[in-house]
Amino acid sequence: MGTYLASGYTVVTSGNPPTNGSHPIVAPSNLFTASSAAEQFGINLRANPSCGGGMPALTVGADPNPIPDSTFSFGTPTTNYNTVCRFSYNNLDTITSSTKSSGEMDYTISYVINTTNATPGGTYTMNQVLIATSSF
Repeated sequence: MGTYLASGYTVVTSGNPPTNGSHPIVAPSNLFTASSAAEQFGINLRANPSCGGGMPALTVGADPNPIPDSTFSFGTPTTNYNTVCRFSYNNLDTITSSTKSSGEMDYTISYVINTTNATPGGTYTMNQVLIATSSF
């Protein structure tokens, strides 16, 4: 993300959680930790090192990376998407923003999808659109 000669930006996520026909993977309305005991879908914009709860024992994702450095590039994920090993997803949420002009700011979106033995098999799809808007 980058906005030159602007007064900031916002990035909004748009789209429903993954579904298989009429069966959605639930996106809890509040921040949650991954759990293999519940159907869950969520995202965050942080590095998530060995979170447990059914997640792999390795770092998933990356922290925001200002290019070339933090004196030139700006932005912070919003509260629900800025907590290590915690996830959230709400259609039309702002997931990150900056209040000033910014050089390149690289973000990585980490996705978590947990299923249970009761989750119907098959293909789950999601159409996600990220809407980036500069402020002037």
